[in-house]
Amino acid sequence: MNLIYQLKVGDFAPSESSRTFTKEGYLKCVNVRLAKAPQVRQYNAFEFPSLTGFAADQIIYVYTPAEELFKPETVNSFNGVDATDYHPPKNEINASNWKDYHIGYCENVRQEGDYLVGNLLIKDKVSIDLIQSNERIEMSLGYGATLVLEQGTAPDGTAYQAKFINFIGNHVALVKYGRCGSDCRIGDQKPNPQEDKTMEVTVNGIRFDIGDNKPLA
Repeated sequence: MNLIYQLKVGDFAPSESSRTFTKEGYLKCVNVRLAKAPQVRQYNAFEFPSLTGFAADQIIYVYTPAEELFKPETVNSFNGVDATDYHPPKNEINASNWKDYHIGYCENVRQEGDYLVGNLLIKDKVSIDLIQSNERIEMSLGYGATLVLEQGTAPDGTAYQAKFINFIGNHVALVKYGRCGSDCRIGDQKPNPQEDKTMEVTVNGIRFDIGDNKPLA
């Protein structure tokens, strides 16, 4: 059997966000891109437990319309939410588990162009070290939303099988690789020179950081 690998190679885009420390040693990250719209992202069918008609490992292309992500009630729902290191179980922060997963919070959430942008205050020392070493700098939103099965084509020409509407923010998570892409990340106004050489490869929808290994790319 011949396998076809879809490869996409690109430099990590520098972010306009900045990092500073408070007198308490907390890390303040300003102008962080949290999400992007319009955008089509890939999900596995098993990520939607109540979904029928799809194999568990089937890839579903889900559209996030700009008019849904940037609705005032959606934007406001992310103001003051917890920041986490990866997503908590069941993708939810609540009164029973917040102490186990809270590393800081998100504030001043707003729309800037195609992006949902906010400021982060990270209080957890381990998470701060992961950010400062660029091990955990991409963003992933934790939210509730309604999944609507609907065939369509996004403005960039990408076909989709479903879309999200009625977002309700719950938390924002630091992750190694986020679905939004490498432009939704915590950046630094004074990046490490090596960062300019950082590259990523996407193989069948899975993203890999390959550093400055251009021969591998």
